Amino acid sequence: MGMTFTLFTINVSTDMRHHRVRLVFQDAPVRNGKKPRLDQGVQVVLDPVHSVRLLDWWHPQYPFSPKA
Repeated sequence: MGMTFTLFTINVSTDMRHHRVRLVFQDAPVRNGKKPRLDQGVQVVLDPVHSVRLLDWWHPQYPFSPKA
C-alpha cells in the first residue's frame, strides 16, 4: 500500500538563520494516538529550509493536477 506520512517537525537550522524540517514515513500506520517509533520507517531531513507550508490534501491551496 505504500508508506504513510506520520510526523512533521520544524526547528531552527544549524546556521540559526533558516528552518530544519524532518519528515517521518512508516510502513504501518500509527494506531490509537501512539507516537511513531523513529527506529522504524524512513526519516527525511531538509536543512536549510527557507519557506514551509503544510497543507491538508483537501485545502484549496494544495497543488492539484487534473492528470492524476
